[in-house]
Amino acid sequence: MCGLNKTMIKKFLVIIGLVLLVIVLLVIVLLGVLRFVKSMQENNMENQYSQIKEVCFEKKCFNVEVVEGLADKAKGLMERESLAENSGMLFLYNQERVISIWTKNMKIPIDVIWLNKDLEVVYLVENAQPCLTEKCESFKPETKAQYILEINAGQIQQNDVQLGHKAELN
Repeated sequence: MCGLNKTMIKKFLVIIGLVLLVIVLLVIVLLGVLRFVKSMQENNMENQYSQIKEVCFEKKCFNVEVVEGLADKAKGLMERESLAENSGMLFLYNQERVISIWTKNMKIPIDVIWLNKDLEVVYLVENAQPCLTEKCESFKPETKAQYILEINAGQIQQNDVQLGHKAELN
């Protein structure tokens, strides 16, 4: 009787081990599939965004430099001596979130426009001045955004861009 119990226990442990191995393998495969799907979505977004050349509002279009990568977002317009007229930098995020910016090491004043996923203006900062000190003001809306457009100072007022206005990406 004792030998039979040991044999049954061994078989039971082997079966449990095999079940656990199958579960682990299924999890690994599922994670790989999810990672693949996510990378395909990101590639599709990159292809879509790589086509963007301008951001347009009712009265004005701005030729934009599109910024997606983390390092490029961190650098932004830092150290630039000027920004061409009717130009800007468009920061892209893969989903809406509260996004703060600052003007550290910038050399030009800018206007900043936050846009939600529907391309509606949700927050504006006019005439943000360059910050050349260690401690800089941070501009942070309470509203989530998916895009940030930085343009030359004065352009928000000059082109009557207001909260709720809709932009187009061309």
